[in-house]
Amino acid sequence: MAASATTHKSAGYKQPIKSGLSLVWLDDSAGQDPNIQEIFRSLFEQVFIFTDSIACLELVESADTEQPCILLLVSGKYGQMLVHDRFQPLHQVKDIYVYCFDVAKHNQWAQHCDKVRCVDSDFGKILKHMQHSVQKATKQRQQQQPTDDQQEQEEMQEEPATEEPERFLDDNNLYDQLALDILLQNSNQDDGIEDFKNYCRTHVENNNEELADEQQKSFKPNIPIKEWYKQDLVFVNLNSTDFIQLWTLRWFIRLFYRQLTNDYKHYIEKTTNIIASYGTWLTKDELDAMKHRIGESIIFTEFLLAYTTRGKALSSIQDKKTEQNKHKVIFEINANKSNHHTVPYTGIQDDTVLFWFGSRHRILKIEAI
Repeated sequence: MAASATTHKSAGYKQPIKSGLSLVWLDDSAGQDPNIQEIFRSLFEQVFIFTDSIACLELVESADTEQPCILLLVSGKYGQMLVHDRFQPLHQVKDIYVYCFDVAKHNQWAQHCDKVRCVDSDFGKILKHMQHSVQKATKQRQQQQPTDDQQEQEEMQEEPATEEPERFLDDNNLYDQLALDILLQNSNQDDGIEDFKNYCRTHVENNNEELADEQQKSFKPNIPIKEWYKQDLVFVNLNSTDFIQLWTLRWFIRLFYRQLTNDYKHYIEKTTNIIASYGTWLTKDELDAMKHRIGESIIFTEFLLAYTTRGKALSSIQDKKTEQNKHKVIFEINANKSNHHTVPYTGIQDDTVLFWFGSRHRILKIEAI
């Protein structure tokens, strides 16, 4: 989405800020991680990275825009120095985010700045707030389109507000991948446990408290996965592109990933290469796209249960044909531990293999049933 990402260490360089949302990032260590830069490029029209506060101020003050268009990400150090008196009064600045380690300290001054949207040491939370702000701004721009486009917009609004998340991708979305990496690296073992419990309560049938409690207790991170994993557990129905869901279930995701990684190390001692079958329903568009991907690698965005026998894969396909899901198919996929893109997997029954979501596999054959 973004046209460029430019790093400035000193004053003297001026590149005009264009219309649309731009990110300005001021931090002594800003830009050191290229993956974060790629994520920001996917969210913003322009990305400007500074380690020099004077150059940063010059750029922001020079922005000639009628509407606020700059989202500012600052460290606690520069936030405390510059936000209240310098950045906060500028009409060009729309939202401000403070990434710091001493949240209590920087909240003291940030609470007096109404443009500060988030002060946190968790980069995942800041990304979540930014994504929400970008989505909100995009929606507002669409609502302000010229009258000639009103009929088209009304037709779009008649469509369902939410779409089913994609199940198959050609490549990882860097924003989703970094967001997931941040969740996995969080060292706070208890962070998110209450969100996990609330998720179970709100996703069981009729919000049944007793059933929700059973669901919570079903997850046993200290024993092999094959001894507790069941497909009807509400918290295993995950999709790697749904960051809101991933954030809500971050406690479960961290522990489950570590558990699966440990099981994987033991599992691959017995086998280095797996050819397995996966059965599912596909829409017409999905099937047409898949026909052109045979021999290529694709990414499954959900937990993947595959089977070492074709018959078991076929019997695993639930009878839920709909107007959209018309085609029952069997994927034949190849998982090899020597492929550095392969994520953890383990056997949960003699003929059943569970793959972590986001797993990349080469398709050998797709068979329509």
